[in-house]
Amino acid sequence: MEASRVLAVASSLASMNPGELATVLTERGVTPSDDAHPLGVAAQLLELDAASQQLSHLSGSERERLRLARSVDRGVLSTDDSTRLLAWQRGSHLRLAPEIDDALEAAGPDDSPRLSPDQVVDVVGVLARIEKMETIIRAAEIQPVSGDTTEALRSWAASHGDEEAEWKVAADISRAVGLLAVHQGAWHQTTSASEWLAAALSERWAWILRRLWSIRPGWVDSSSGTDDAVFSSTGGWEQMASLVGVFPGGGDGSPAEVLSRGGDIDQWVSGQLPEPAEQVYADGPDTLVTAGPLPVSHERALRQIGHWLSGNVASRFQVNGQTVLRARQHGLSMEDITDAVELVVPGGVSSTLGASLIDSLQRAEQMTIQWSESGTQVDCVDSLALDLLRADRKLQSLGFQPVSDSQLASPQPVDTVHALLMSEGYPHLVVDQAGKVFDVDKARQAPVSWGNAGGEDIAVALLKAWQSWRASSPMSWWEPPLEWAIAHKLRLSAIVNINDAETEFFIEPKSLQNGRLRARDTRSDVERTIPVTHLVDIHSPEAVSAES
Repeated sequence: MEASRVLAVASSLASMNPGELATVLTERGVTPSDDAHPLGVAAQLLELDAASQQLSHLSGSERERLRLARSVDRGVLSTDDSTRLLAWQRGSHLRLAPEIDDALEAAGPDDSPRLSPDQVVDVVGVLARIEKMETIIRAAEIQPVSGDTTEALRSWAASHGDEEAEWKVAADISRAVGLLAVHQGAWHQTTSASEWLAAALSERWAWILRRLWSIRPGWVDSSSGTDDAVFSSTGGWEQMASLVGVFPGGGDGSPAEVLSRGGDIDQWVSGQLPEPAEQVYADGPDTLVTAGPLPVSHERALRQIGHWLSGNVASRFQVNGQTVLRARQHGLSMEDITDAVELVVPGGVSSTLGASLIDSLQRAEQMTIQWSESGTQVDCVDSLALDLLRADRKLQSLGFQPVSDSQLASPQPVDTVHALLMSEGYPHLVVDQAGKVFDVDKARQAPVSWGNAGGEDIAVALLKAWQSWRASSPMSWWEPPLEWAIAHKLRLSAIVNINDAETEFFIEPKSLQNGRLRARDTRSDVERTIPVTHLVDIHSPEAVSAES
């Protein structure tokens, strides 16, 4: 992608209205974190995959118009196309956006047969994809995926098994519905993903269907029966929707029909699965296996106190002292966990496994760790337990020193102490200064754009965040686009506030240091030093006329 195009789009995003921004994000399938800079969002929007995704949102006549602009007649393009990123302005002329041009070339002619609305849902295939989605989302929770491109995510997903294409599809769907998002240069599990992972199988499938339906192309709702209404695509939204069971135009009782009339999609999903079975079987000292899909309450309980390993209809979970302590650390009370153990562990709290889980909880309640000015403070009512901590050679790196009969101190931070104590099997709880348990294990996550609100609502939130960022921290706001311009030797139009008057300069940025931009004024051919805090606006070369 052209560096000037990235900067031009970044410059325009913050000035869009919520509807325009929501349209662009939805059609190009981008889920930004709430602290994403417009430059990073622009780079994602301009990927070839994002442009190809947008093509699947266009009607047949819209696509034909773009092909016409590509070959013979640029006059069919409008300023609305520019706002939608289908076109860009070079000087005084509108041209087809380069990434759309590339996507049209890659797509070839529109002569592929459309997916039939009469297809039968492949339930086994859908469940296999949901299992793959869960696998890669949990992996991203432990270690975010390096890189901020779709291809980086796909390549990483493909490394998880032999069916590389299937793993890539799972990654694409996870990205499209907002379960994975770019945050600080890497793909992270989102906050919506945390909620999705805690849900039962039927709830997770229904959630995906609702999410994809909420970002459906406009042609899906057309009832004209023309080519505009049935524009076909073998990729993009229609393909992803079909792979999880949605075929636009499906008849009565199909998921598309249920979703279109606002019906109960949870009930439809439940009808595709075997009847729930409450049976859970032990398979080893700390592994439980389900006989089939569990009732929602049972599966939610098992997911709270256990760690999912594999499976969909019949799943495997690891349940041990660490998993129940993690549940306690995440906010569940002792009573909540006891009830869950009684509900899903064979034999309940009186079983060998159940008794071991409760014992771990009771021991953890007796030992807490918290931040202190010098590192970490350990409090325990059992002095023998404190002696064991000091004597354990595997814990020597923590440098425990006695403070009192019930307290130890370590120069290491809480995260380090917590991780090592957990790995060596010492039950404990991490508490804040008020003595309250909090979620220390929760991974840093990129906030969800599409997960908890509609597209325009999230666009409003993003625009407000950008406005606040620019006002409160102008240096961090302007640094990314200025560094980008310097790295790619781009020319800018810069509006600068000088003595309460705005002046426009046409510059070539040279360096940025200590809050001051050094640049060559291309009109007067002199060097200028501009305080970044005095910048009012900058525009990419695309916004600078050829005459300037």
